[in-house]
Amino acid sequence: MSKYKRIVYGFSLIELIVAIVILSIGVTGFITLIINTTKNSVDPQIRVQGNAIVRAYLEEVMLNSFCEPNFDPDADPATA
Repeated sequence: MSKYKRIVYGFSLIELIVAIVILSIGVTGFITLIINTTKNSVDPQIRVQGNAIVRAYLEEVMLNSFCEPNFDPDADPATA
């Protein structure tokens, strides 16, 4: 054993670099998760709005009265 004991406090440069790399990988994964969640959560809102628009158009079309263009009310149905 040597006469002088070396007391080491803190972290070495390699330990800090490894910690930063591991932390950055975790943060990157978390940010990717947040981005995908945000992107997919907007889609149902658009679907609901589109569905409401289509229902409004369908209701408007169903309220209109339609008839066949060549319809003749005086014609005999047996000869048609």
